[in-house]
Amino acid sequence: MKLSERIKKYRQDNNLTQEQFASRLFVSKQAVSKWENDRGMPDVSLYPTLAETLNVTVDELMGIDKKVETTQNIKEKKKHKKIIYILLLIACLMSLLTIVLFLTKNIRREKELYRKTENYIGYGLPNVKKFDYVDVSSMPDMDQIKESNIYYFMFEDGSQADSFEQKIHNDKRWKNNLTLDIYNSLPYYLYVFYDSSDLFWILEKEEKKYIFFAYQEQINRLIISEYEWR
Repeated sequence: MKLSERIKKYRQDNNLTQEQFASRLFVSKQAVSKWENDRGMPDVSLYPTLAETLNVTVDELMGIDKKVETTQNIKEKKKHKKIIYILLLIACLMSLLTIVLFLTKNIRREKELYRKTENYIGYGLPNVKKFDYVDVSSMPDMDQIKESNIYYFMFEDGSQADSFEQKIHNDKRWKNNLTLDIYNSLPYYLYVFYDSSDLFWILEKEEKKYIFFAYQEQINRLIISEYEWR
């Protein structure tokens, strides 16, 4: 429906003659006739007064179907929300997959190093409460070390931990202190573990390749570091 047709329809709906309508708008009857016959258009500044006189909104006078526009907006919003939800779901799944892969890798590494440590020591380890692994090869001031890592097992309190502690106390390979020359030969990052541990053992696997063992009795933690000098 054209603007001219709407003006005429709304005027008739309000039982107004062209003359009565014109007098309320302070325009001539001829101007109203031109609007309704599509031979002219009212000034834009008159639209609010026109709408008020015809008891309609400016949008209705202009032929804007707000209901349709709102429905379209709702559909667009729903569509955007759906896209956002899908993207968020993908991001969550990717994060979950990353966590699962990390945990799987960590569990596999823990089992492998657990068996490896048992083979080095020669007897079984207690049940593990916590495990951690750190690759220290990229740490500063590591120019003279070719490869290095640190990992530790924190054991559960109980008879197994007590039995393990007793075994290493009786094991002549384990010492309460290291000689000065051995201490000075340690990589600098191991000093902090030496100062906080009670028992030590250094295993020379082959030339320039060593394994450092330290045990902290108070917290049942076994620290292992494998390193290779250049």
